[in-house]
Amino acid sequence: MSNNTFNASDAPAWFTALPSLTSLYLENLQIGGQLPQELFALSAIQTLKLRGNRFNGTLNIGSDFGSQLQTIDLQGNQIDQLTVGGTQYNKKLILLGNPICNQGNNEQYCKTATQSNPVAPPYSTSKNCSGLPATCLPSQLLSPSCTCAVPYKGTLFFRAPSFSDLSNESYYLLLEKDMKTKFLSYKALIDSIALHNPFFDANNNLEISLEVFPGGKVQFGEQDISDIGFILSNQTYKPPPVFGPYYFIAQSYRVATEVPASKKSKANKLPLIVGVAAGGAVVIAVLLLVIFFITRRKREPKKTEERSQSFASLDMKSTSTSVPQLRGARTFTFAELKKITNNFSEANDIGNGGFGKVYRGTLPTGQLVAVKRSQEGSLQGSLEFRTEIELLSRVHHKNVVSLMGFCLDQGEQMLVYEYIPNGTLKESLTGEISRSVHAVSARCITHLSFLLMRAVLPGNFFLQVSPACVWTGSGGSASSSALPRASPTSTSSQTLPSSTGTSSRATSSSTSGSTPRSRTLASPSF
Repeated sequence: MSNNTFNASDAPAWFTALPSLTSLYLENLQIGGQLPQELFALSAIQTLKLRGNRFNGTLNIGSDFGSQLQTIDLQGNQIDQLTVGGTQYNKKLILLGNPICNQGNNEQYCKTATQSNPVAPPYSTSKNCSGLPATCLPSQLLSPSCTCAVPYKGTLFFRAPSFSDLSNESYYLLLEKDMKTKFLSYKALIDSIALHNPFFDANNNLEISLEVFPGGKVQFGEQDISDIGFILSNQTYKPPPVFGPYYFIAQSYRVATEVPASKKSKANKLPLIVGVAAGGAVVIAVLLLVIFFITRRKREPKKTEERSQSFASLDMKSTSTSVPQLRGARTFTFAELKKITNNFSEANDIGNGGFGKVYRGTLPTGQLVAVKRSQEGSLQGSLEFRTEIELLSRVHHKNVVSLMGFCLDQGEQMLVYEYIPNGTLKESLTGEISRSVHAVSARCITHLSFLLMRAVLPGNFFLQVSPACVWTGSGGSASSSALPRASPTSTSSQTLPSSTGTSSRATSSSTSGSTPRSRTLASPSF
């Protein structure tokens, strides 16, 4: 709490109520009054730094002061007398700048720190040499294990150590052993740890010079320096609790970056070789891609290009009246339809017609669909394709095969329908599907010519027929066990719009007066 601007006050009572107190730093705080003798008798107290205050009267250390008390610094106060007990305190006591020292007092406590305490050699890690120490090169130092090497140097700053007796070597021996053990556990290649010159700086931080020596080699590599610096700077290493929190400032390690001239020239060539090789590989890859795309473009049929251009203006998001207004149908990409039909495999080929082939596919949801794909020479043009998308996307009924979507990707024309697993119309007409033609129901009757026109009846009729119905031909009758599900009541003839914009007449008939007519299920016309 030193160097603050608290209001002037006398020595607080809590001074003597902290039995575990080891160090007390209260400097330049304008604290006054007489220091209680009990403060010096605390069993754990080691350091008292109370300079620059207004403590006055008699300083009574007593004879029962703590055995660990090493420093009492009361410089710049107003103490005029000193009382000691039977056992005189002979550790570090500084009263310079008090009235007691202004009368020509030559006691040791009235001298400067240097005068009162003769210069003692600071701690330095000892060398464990069995014989004469080796002579090292100028850039090298002798390690504690008596080997010449280039150490990694820096300074440790401990902000709140719990001791103040810098002459007690046990603290430094503990730190050296702890650091070496933990560095080795972090896979750092070290040989030994050396500590030098511990002292308290002006901010009461304990500064210790650190040297880390490499193991099995003369100098650390760049990766070694990076690892050790990270361990210390990132607080990965935790010192013994007696030292408290710390931070580390490293010195530059120039030797780690120096490389002999012969090796340097070889090392300089390596990036050049790697760069040239990588650049050449990139250029070759780009050229191959360009050749691939040029070749692919030349192989594309001209008709595909024309078809792609004819559909370029078909913007499904447009609100123009010339563009189909879609309801429910979605657009598929070529890649999606290619995937669900297993690359349009022959195993999924379920039919073909004037428009092209039809493939069975399975959506990611598990639903079966029929994909009608236009092919070169198709009888259906872009106008018919667009009209079919527009008409079928508006028809939504439980008895109508749904148009689920379409694809215009990569110049393709494809329609995606709900899959009806009852075979084709041809199979039904030729008897390839084993159904009883005699069990004919008038509920599934219509005129076959309307199927070929792909016409859509207004209102309750849709003349594209599900494969579920078995047809006998134009004007014939049909039956199905699965049909119908709803019956219109109208029996009148109606004019129907075709997919090409023309009209035709459709007449629905009944085989008996008691049997109602039924709308038929729609399916893709191929």
